[in-house]
Amino acid sequence: MRLLPLFLLLPLVLLLLLGASPREDRGRKIYLEGAAEITAVIAAGGGTEGGTEVPASALPCAGCHGRDGRGQAEGGVSPSDLTRIDDERSLKRAISMGISSKGEPLQVAMPRYRMSQQDMADLISYIKTLGNQSDPGVSAAAVRIGAVLPPSGPLSSMSRAVREALIARFEEAGILWGRRIELHPLELSGPPQGWPAQVKDFLGKEKVFAVTGAFLAGADRELAGVF
Repeated sequence: MRLLPLFLLLPLVLLLLLGASPREDRGRKIYLEGAAEITAVIAAGGGTEGGTEVPASALPCAGCHGRDGRGQAEGGVSPSDLTRIDDERSLKRAISMGISSKGEPLQVAMPRYRMSQQDMADLISYIKTLGNQSDPGVSAAAVRIGAVLPPSGPLSSMSRAVREALIARFEEAGILWGRRIELHPLELSGPPQGWPAQVKDFLGKEKVFAVTGAFLAGADRELAGVF
């Protein structure tokens, strides 16, 4: 049996993101970080022409509307609550043209974004999830990270060493996104053919945000399928 090199990578390596489609993943990145190929236009008069162009990464959606899409008033500006918008056509027009559902120009603080139809579709796909679902394993106080440890028996000492190393690393890392990092380990048991069921049950019950340091040796393909 071989041990994956991942066990030697004690920095926080997030291997498994759960719950989103590829389109929503792309839309999430655009919403939170912007994208190099997208341009944000700050129109001085609130119109759709002219204005100052900057990379969307300088003015991502989340900067004003928040990670949850609800927006918070600041400096006299009250961003829209995106979780309350259910008209996709109006939303696209607001994003690309700065026009409200009533046909009126939005506040000057709202940039107009130039992007491809695919980028717009991905962004809208993610915005639709705001307020309807949350990241598994993430609460206001903590982020739950899972670890699949070597099985008990001859590898018990290795399992213990990996667990202690991860705990030490998480304590050293401190916090992640303002939340403490909690380790939720699973120590495998029995022969490799039973491990996929154990991991599937573990992920279903623990609802971790990600998995690091996963032990796959002996059931690589089967466990990869579970993940």
